Parts: sequence; structure tokens; C-alpha cells
Amino acid sequence: MSSVTPTTSSKSVAASDVAERLRSLQLGETERKTAEFGLRGIIWLVLISLIIGGVWWVSQNEVPELQSVKDSLRQWMPGGKTKWEVVPVRVEGGEEVLLDLTGYITPKHKVNVSARVPGLLLALNFDEGQTVEAGAELARLDDTTFRADFEQASAAQLVAESRLLEMKNGALPEELEQARTAVEQARGKVTLVEKELARMEQLKQDIPAAEWDQLEAAVSDAKANHKNLEQKLKLLESGPREERMRAAEAEVAQTKAMVAKAQVLLSNTVITAPMTGVILERHGAVGEHIRPEALAAGIYVVADLSQLEVQVDVEEQSLGKLRVGQPCRIIPDAYSDRSYAAKISRWQPQVNRARAVVRVVLTIDSPDDLLLAEMNCRAVILASPASPQPETLWIPATGVVMNGEQPTVFIVADGVAQQRVVKVGETKENQVQIVEGLVKTDQVVLPGPQPPVEGQSVK
Repeated sequence: MSSVTPTTSSKSVAASDVAERLRSLQLGETERKTAEFGLRGIIWLVLISLIIGGVWWVSQNEVPELQSVKDSLRQWMPGGKTKWEVVPVRVEGGEEVLLDLTGYITPKHKVNVSARVPGLLLALNFDEGQTVEAGAELARLDDTTFRADFEQASAAQLVAESRLLEMKNGALPEELEQARTAVEQARGKVTLVEKELARMEQLKQDIPAAEWDQLEAAVSDAKANHKNLEQKLKLLESGPREERMRAAEAEVAQTKAMVAKAQVLLSNTVITAPMTGVILERHGAVGEHIRPEALAAGIYVVADLSQLEVQVDVEEQSLGKLRVGQPCRIIPDAYSDRSYAAKISRWQPQVNRARAVVRVVLTIDSPDDLLLAEMNCRAVILASPASPQPETLWIPATGVVMNGEQPTVFIVADGVAQQRVVKVGETKENQVQIVEGLVKTDQVVLPGPQPPVEGQSVK
């Protein structure tokens, strides 16, 4: 059997082919680095996932041994909040509140001062907020026309009164003497014409008819004139008739009424304050023509701010709890730290059918300058007029945390914990009295074994 021995040339070809194939199977430098980085990233991702999962499990499960760790984790985790118990401040004593309502403050006496006559506005003497006395001149209108009417009416009254006085006094002596003389002259003329007529009768056959008629007419005229003058004399001597006197008196009364009316219209051009008070509103402007029917708001609004009331709406079913004189507390929205004593003075004798409420009026006992008209306020209606026990504030004793030698309390303000230094009083039944540092509307955090920190979110 023959054998074949490889030549040197075939060994060399086989070795180079193998080396080339091995190089083709190796990764490049860039590919190798990318593979190493991907492997490390996966390892870190797995570790971070395990840590986050562990933290979440601790925060969601109640493990007493890990409670302190869990609280610390929740404090610093994004959106994390520790669950603490929050309790309100407990109030003992004080006033027993029956109803807590909202209302507004109004003056008991408020007047809308308007012009009664039209005219040109010449003066406005006061501004808003100024105090005026009763009778003070607030404004003035042009009075030219009204003054002329007044003077005309006064002159007419003078004429009527003079005529009446003349009738009451009767004729003067000179007038009577003149009237008597006229009567005598008329009587003499009658005698004269009668004699002439008698003489002519003797000569009747010689007198024409026309002349005879003239003589008879002259006699008649003389007698009539004499009679007329005698009647006038009699009227002068007896005075005017009662009917004429009454007519003259009525004319005087009529002119007096015209003068009074003109006087009222003239006086209305001066607008005065009807009472002592404060100017709440001012309308109109100097130089403006005022018409009372057009200026509905008037020229001034004057109010007496020394007597203030509060108007509140009480539900119909609560009306039976109220009585006149019941004590109240008024707390203005603008001064929430101030309280004013008041009492129920009255309520409207009808119910608002649409809202089922009754308008109740409270009178403030001693208002001051801080209270303004139409100011919003709280109206706290108390249950009893008896003197209440002093108001005290209490919280659980576990709510007090010692900060060195100072007792402190955590309260909730805008959803976060705030620490306050307080002054404590007596203790009873696991409750401690807070003398200073809290108000009755505060919410107190019971810190437990892990107190919150200042500014930490609380729920």
C-alpha cells in the first residue's frame, strides 16, 4: 500500500486559512466595548430595580422593626407623607353658639337727601366721609325764579289785605260828608224841576208837547239821581255787606296760601341735612341742572353710624329658637380678631317663600369707628344670656413635644407641619390645657414616636 506524504506547500496554506477564519470570528474593538457597556447597564438596572422595589415594599407594609426607617423613607421620598393623627383643639366653657350666620352691617337711620324742586346746582358743600350736623346746608340751587314768584305773591297779599281793611274800617268822615252834600244837592234839584213842572202846567196850552216831555224827563232824572245818592249814603253809613266782607276775606286767605307755597319752593332751593350723621354718598356736580324725578339716587346719602344693625337671613325652621333680646356676637370680616356684643331687636313678619328664610335684625351695642355701612360680618347667635364660664383650650397630652425646656406643639397649616411654642396649664384625663400659643381653630398633630419636621407634609 502506498502512502502520500504532504508537501511543505500544503501545510503552509492550511495554517493561514485557519488563522484567517479565527480573526473573522473575533469582535472588533468598538463592538467589544459596546457589549461590555451593555452588560454593566443591565446589571445596574437590575440593582436599582431591586432597591426601589425594596423601598416600596417597606413603605407599604407595617413592619414594627422597620417603622423608624419607613418614616424616614417616606419623609424624603417624592410625594411621600407620613400618617399622623390630627385632632382639633377642644374648647371648654365659653359661649354656647346657637347659630353661626353671615350678614352685613347697616345703619339704623339712613336718609337719601334729594332736591324737591328742579334747578341749576350752584354748590355742593360736603364730600363723602364728612360729618354733618342736622340743618347744615348741604347744597344750593339757583333761586331766581322762585324768589320772583314769592315777591309777586307777597304783593298780591298786600293788596287783598288793604282792600279788606278798608271794608272793615268803613267810609271816612269826609266821604260821608261829601255823600250827604250830594244828596242835598240832588234833593234841591228835584224841588227845582218839580216847581218848573208845576209852573208849566198852568201854561200847558201854550207849551209844545216836546218841551213838556223834556220837563217830565228832567223831573224823573232828578228824582232817580236823588234816590241813588241816598242809597250810596246809606251804604256808606251802614258799612259793606257781609257777603262782600267774606269775599274780601277769602281773597286775603288765597293770597296768603300763594305766598306760603312760593316760600316753600324758595326754601327748597337750599338743601339741608335732615339729621346729624356721616355723608355716605354724593351725587351730581356743580353746574348740573337737577331734576328730582331723574336723580333717583338723590344728591347725598346721610347715615347715623352711631346706631348700627346687622341683617341676617335665618332659616324658617330655626326661627322658633330665637327671641327678642337674645345675645349675639358680631365679627367683621375686615377685623376677624374683633368681636362686638349685639342682641336681636326684631325680625320681619314674613317669610321669603323662595328661600324659606326670615330677615332678622341685630342691634350692635357699642359700635366704633372701625365699623362701616354695608360691611360683611359673621353673626354668632348665642343660646343663653347668662354669663358663660371662661373659655379654655385643651389638647391630648401626647401632642406636646419638649424642645429643650420649651413645650411645643405641631399644628397643620396649609397641609404642612408647623411647630409652635406654647404655654401649658393644668392636666386632667390625659388632656393638657394650652394657655398661650394656640387658637380654637387650630388642628394639632399627635407626633407619636417619630415627630414630623418643620415644613413636612402632613395627612
